[in-house]
Amino acid sequence: MHWTTCQLAQQIASPLRGDPDLSIHSAARLAKATEHEITYITSSASDADISSCRAGAVVVEESLFDVASDQLPATAYLIV
Repeated sequence: MHWTTCQLAQQIASPLRGDPDLSIHSAARLAKATEHEITYITSSASDADISSCRAGAVVVEESLFDVASDQLPATAYLIV
């Protein structure tokens, strides 16, 4: 089963920035996520985890969005 980023954003009542049609198949931790996975970032995320992340979508606190969008290659961000 997969969800689009738009469907995921609706499920958690989150604003979505980026591709609403990106297909997400599963979730993974920041350092291991790939293009069809969703992950999350916190203020305690290490630089190594951030630089190795290849997630298609990221759940991120609004206060961290600018930093995350500059450093991560994600195509969609769910803002919480």
